[in-house]
Amino acid sequence: MNSLEVIMSKKKSKRVVVISLLLIFFGLSLTAQYNPHPCSLPGVNCGGSEVSRTGIIYSFEEDTFEYPSVGTSMPFWLAIGDLETRTVDTTYAGPVVANKISGPGNMQGTLAYTISKYTYYNDLIFSQEGIYKVEVSVAGSFKDTVTFRVREEFDFCAEVPNGCSTGGGDAVYPLASNGGIIPVDAIFPISIGVYNRATMQLDTNFFNFGYLNQLSGPGNMYGTLSMYGKKWLTFPDVRFDTEGTYRVELSAAGNIIPDTVTIEVVPTTSVKELNNSRLNIYPNPAHDIVNIKVNENDIMDHVLIYNAFGQIISSHQNVGDRLLEISSLPAGVYFVRVFMVGESSPDKGIIIKK
Repeated sequence: MNSLEVIMSKKKSKRVVVISLLLIFFGLSLTAQYNPHPCSLPGVNCGGSEVSRTGIIYSFEEDTFEYPSVGTSMPFWLAIGDLETRTVDTTYAGPVVANKISGPGNMQGTLAYTISKYTYYNDLIFSQEGIYKVEVSVAGSFKDTVTFRVREEFDFCAEVPNGCSTGGGDAVYPLASNGGIIPVDAIFPISIGVYNRATMQLDTNFFNFGYLNQLSGPGNMYGTLSMYGKKWLTFPDVRFDTEGTYRVELSAAGNIIPDTVTIEVVPTTSVKELNNSRLNIYPNPAHDIVNIKVNENDIMDHVLIYNAFGQIISSHQNVGDRLLEISSLPAGVYFVRVFMVGESSPDKGIIIKK
């Protein structure tokens, strides 16, 4: 059984045996996870003073940087180098500062750093959802405007059996939009909170760092692997580059007991394997319309479609077998929860939009 589906009440005994060893090594592992070396990342090159300094290189390549939610920081790095080849000049050193140009709320956190090869913005937080324009200036010589799209906070409390409370959190609680199966190089969105093992409630007072660490697997896990924020943290762009079975540790700063999840990465062509056996979603991948059918003795009550940030983007009530219109959605992977009449737990599936 996938560890994401394990009943919460079983977690306590599983961790008692290993708790002392985890606490011994916990502090060391957090440091290693938090600041990955950019030169070791796919698609990034590094050189010396011979590198053309044409602008600012970021850990993200898109024009708009998708932020998970209000009150959460998605750490990113930046450097000076050749934009066309994404080659970092590791000899460069100089001051860098970020300033908000526009946006509906406040931008908080450490705004000024020093680039020495590269630097990290670790704790940038926005107070309201919406679109923000931020100017990044390096030593007065390089300037750039970055767009941040900050998402609204999703309701993690509704996903925890006993809801939320304040304080007492001592262990990581994981939440993924599917059952732990994902295509190669497709986003595997996962959120983590901290819960109280005695009350089985999520601690909304949590405010700290969270980390993902690959423990095993045939390939590489890549994307944003560290987050900073309050209540709970969503990792919106985690991917795996090779099919196979992976084990990933989910941890949080402080005396918080980590958890692990098992993820099955399959070829994109094996979409049928991604969905619950009671669901038949076709065609898949699809451009415009998908059909969801269930077993003859099952009746669908409602269907929820989630994006990579764990947010509901479509809700369909009182449905039988149903055609879903997806032409307006951007290309990517979407997560389906199908609730059957008379059942409280949903069946989970995936839709791949071309």
